[in-house]
Amino acid sequence: LGWRGDGIISHIGYRDDLADFILKSNLPVVEISMVRSDLGLPCVEGDNEMIGRLAAEHFLERGFRNFVWAPLMDDVVNAERSRGFFNRLAKERLPCNVLPAADSYGKAGGTLDWAVRRRILVDELQRLPKPLAAFGYNDCVAADLIDACNTAGLMVPEAVAVMGVDNDVMLCESLHVPLSSVCHNLEGMAYQSAALLDRLMAGKSLPRVIERVP
Repeated sequence: LGWRGDGIISHIGYRDDLADFILKSNLPVVEISMVRSDLGLPCVEGDNEMIGRLAAEHFLERGFRNFVWAPLMDDVVNAERSRGFFNRLAKERLPCNVLPAADSYGKAGGTLDWAVRRRILVDELQRLPKPLAAFGYNDCVAADLIDACNTAGLMVPEAVAVMGVDNDVMLCESLHVPLSSVCHNLEGMAYQSAALLDRLMAGKSLPRVIERVP
């Protein structure tokens, strides 16, 4: 309350209160996520289909023929990332299994029941054919896959090779097995967002813009 600014770079996510504040601010705004594309804000986003394609190519180059996609939730970013992964595999006539999204696992008392989530994840990883290439929506999802493999007694990467997204060095190197990850150009997105906001703050009228950062 009482904040006075000249422009906003936002990451609204699923916060309706934040979306309401930003829309009522009447300030130039650049959003850095496609999750709330319904708001019609100028947007800078990573090339999620390319991210999925790069992950598939990494696994294909290493001879994998069994694949699984591990989403975080059912939203546009997950859909784009998985589409790039699936389409690249489809060119080789290779199918891909899909794990349940994190927000669709068993619930207790209206909150996510993580014990149920882990049991389902372990069972699915044990059931799928090996060697298995598993692509997680981001490094956190991929880290959870590695931990579930450990619980299931599955060697990583011998039985299950795991890849995430974002190349979070602290997370990737702190696991008991180092995590491979697609480098998402978050720094480039920040520069692009700042440049677009500068144009808006200079009074240059723009149509709704979605700029992709590879």
